[in-house]
Amino acid sequence: MTQAPLLVRLDGGNDALEKIAVIEAHHEANDAKAPVHYLIKWNPRQERPESWLAHAEWSTPRPGKRVALFDVFETRTDGHHTYPLRRAMRVIERTIDKRGQHLLVP
Repeated sequence: MTQAPLLVRLDGGNDALEKIAVIEAHHEANDAKAPVHYLIKWNPRQERPESWLAHAEWSTPRPGKRVALFDVFETRTDGHHTYPLRRAMRVIERTIDKRGQHLLVP
C-alpha cells in the first residue's frame, strides 16, 4: 500500500507475544522498504504490581494525589526469538478528590 514507515497502534487485547512476533517478522522482512513500528496498550492481567511499581518515582501535584511516570525494559521470548520491549507507564494514586473529599480506598 505504501513505502512510508507505518505505526501500528493496538489496544490491550492485542498484547499477546504472538501478535508482536508477526509485526516484528514483517518489520525484519521489509525494514528497508516499509518499516513497521508498533505501540500496544498493555493489559496487566494477572501481573503483580509490586514488580513494576518498584521503578516508580512519585511526584505530588496536589494533596491527596501522587503521580508516577516511568518505563520498564524487559525481554520476552517466543520459541527461538527474543523481543526487547519497553513498557511506559503512568500511575495515579488518589486519596482525596479534586474538591477535597477523602476517598475510602486509594
